[in-house]
Order: sequence, then C-alpha cells, then structure tokens
Amino acid sequence: MSRRLCPLIVAAALACTAHEPGPSPELARVARRPLPAEPPELLPQSTPIEPYTPLHHKPFTGAVGDVTGDGQPDVVALCHGDDASALVVLTGAPDGTFLEGQPTAAPGHGLALGDLDRDGDLDALLLDASGAPKYRVAVNDGAGSWTIGRAHAIPGRFGGELRGAALRDLDGDGRLDAAVPLWDSVRLLRGDGAGGFTPGERLAVGRDPFAVELGDLDGDGVLDLATISGAGPARGRDEYESGGASAWIFRGQAGLRFAAPVRVEISGARALALTDLNGDGALELAVHGAAGLTLLHDPLGARRRERVELASDGPLVSADLIGDARPELITSSFMQGRVHLLTSDPARPRRSIEAGSFAVGLFVEHVQKDSLRPALIVLNAGPPGPPYGAPAPSVEVLLPEQLDPS
Repeated sequence: MSRRLCPLIVAAALACTAHEPGPSPELARVARRPLPAEPPELLPQSTPIEPYTPLHHKPFTGAVGDVTGDGQPDVVALCHGDDASALVVLTGAPDGTFLEGQPTAAPGHGLALGDLDRDGDLDALLLDASGAPKYRVAVNDGAGSWTIGRAHAIPGRFGGELRGAALRDLDGDGRLDAAVPLWDSVRLLRGDGAGGFTPGERLAVGRDPFAVELGDLDGDGVLDLATISGAGPARGRDEYESGGASAWIFRGQAGLRFAAPVRVEISGARALALTDLNGDGALELAVHGAAGLTLLHDPLGARRRERVELASDGPLVSADLIGDARPELITSSFMQGRVHLLTSDPARPRRSIEAGSFAVGLFVEHVQKDSLRPALIVLNAGPPGPPYGAPAPSVEVLLPEQLDPS
C-alpha cells in the first residue's frame, strides 16, 4: 500500500486568544516559521508506509499493550459485525506486522487495558452502552486468551457512547480505579484489585462526554481529571445548554474525590490529550474540535488558551516521536486519511502523513527491538461500507524514519 510523506497540507495559520491582550511567548515560538495560508499540493515521494497489516474484523475501538507476555506490544481491538462484538488480539511481531487472532465474543463499545487482578498481566475493562450502562472484566490468562466476566451495572443514565475509560490508581491503595464517561457525567469506580469495582463519586458534566484523561495538572502530586462534552450542562432532566461543547477540568483530592470543575467552552470538542508541548514542565490540555486545536495552559486556572487551525476529527495523542525529548501532538483526519504531527520546535516543520483510513486508534509504542525511538500504530476501521470502497480494515505502523526522515 503506497503512502507518502509531505509537508503539512492543512491550514497552518495560528491564532491566540487570552484573557489579556497580546500573543503568548509559547505561541510566538511555535509560529516563528512562516506557514502558507493555503495548503500546498501533495509532493511525490516513493517511500511506502510499511508495515501494513490488513484485517478481517472491523475494529470499533482499541487499546495497545503486551497482552501475550512476549515483550512485544499487541493491539487489542473491540470489533463489531453482524450485530455482535468481539475482542480480537492483534499479536505484534518485531518487524511491525501483526497477526490477527480468533475473536472472543464480548459485548461492548469501549475498552481499557490494565492489570485489574494484580497477577502481572493486562486484563480488559469492557464498557457496554446497550441499555443501562454496564461493565465486564475480561481476565487475561497471560497469553492473550480471555475469560469474560458477568455484567455489572454502572450507576448512571441510559445513553452515552462509553468508548473508553481511564485506568489509574486514584486513591493510592495500589489498585487500579476507573473513570468512565457516561451520558452526562463521569462515574468513578473504585478497584478492588481482584477484577471488580464498586461505584464511587459521580462527576456532573455536560451531555455526551467523549473521553477522560488523568494527570497532575497543578504539580501537587495528586491526579487531576479532564473530560470533554458535546453539549453544555443540564438545565433539566432532558434539557441541556445548546452549543455548549466544553472541556471540564477537575482538581484531584485525597480519597478518590475531586473538587468542582473548571469549565471552558470549546466549539465542537471531540478529543483531548495532556501534553507539555512548550517544554515548560507543566501539562497543557489539548482539545481538537470544529474550530481546530485548542491548547489550554494552566488548565485548572484556564488563564490562557491558544488555537491552531488544524483539520482533524479523529483520535488525539501526545508522545515524543521525533526523539528530541519533547512531545508532539499526533492526530488524524478521520475521513481524509491523514495523520498530523504538531511540534513546538520551529526548526522542524509540522507534518501531514498520508496514512489511516477511518482511524479509530493512534498508539505510540516501540515495535522494533533495535530502535531507540517509538513508532506510531494506526488502527483503521476502513470505510463504513457501500458506497465507500477499499481500503479494508488494517493496522499501519509509521516507523521513526518515516515520521522524521531527517
């Protein structure tokens, strides 16, 4: 499958808005290199994007981790088809290809990987949005085979996408807890270390929270929580503030509790990531949506924001792919088949790589044993069917030299 590198082809004008006038020094540093107002044409390049693994099963979402115990990262895909869903392990090989395993029937719409029973291997938390929200735990035997547990109710309203959860030890007891976005809230689940959870605090947000990120935003050693919603807060049981897509940032407290949130309206918010793009040692919150990519500096204070005009409607992750000890933001255009890399280094232009076909997951892992730098794994669902054509579902791996040929 031919893929080509090219200069950034999306619009690259940057704008900064703040509570006080004047450009931020961070934005000035990013924008120092002049960028074209109109996207240039694709430049021909003969280097193909390899490795490329076609899939038989269509992924709905996925996660990455070594579930087979061989030291090589695998992709665990939750696949949908014929009115059923299943877990499929894509076993990673040192050359960057993947071997597609047999499906294990597993109802669900989202998943997260973590050692939920503290036996040293990665299990899967499966989230089910059919009917009342619920979860199941898929226990790993250490070699990538699953035992699917029974369904447990998650207190909350019907609805919501339940595409994923954040798994971290939130109360310091050595057991993984979960933060799960529901219809109009984020529900905390306290892990028991044996593959089970008990319901914790409900964090009220706007309608349709899409994802959750956990990180120490204020440097106090306690994890804080950020999520985004497609609408504003509730005005009544079935009425929500229209046009109020927002980021919600909660300051973490001891004992699996969080303070009242800071809310920042961001038009069309669809994905978020925590990053230190400007290298100042403090985490920023990156959110992409209809207006482009928004960077919130000091998210809990919400004192300054930057906006980058970047066409993107797919996943968003942050990692050091170039190998300069500074993270980049990596996102994708869901339907356009492009992956974008954004860096704060003015000496390195932003890049748009022709890769992805309805990407449902972006993951950064070391897939080559002899490489000091990680690669980007793109999990593709492929087009939704007629009248759309090829390509089929697949996994693409963008190797370090393809991401940064210099």
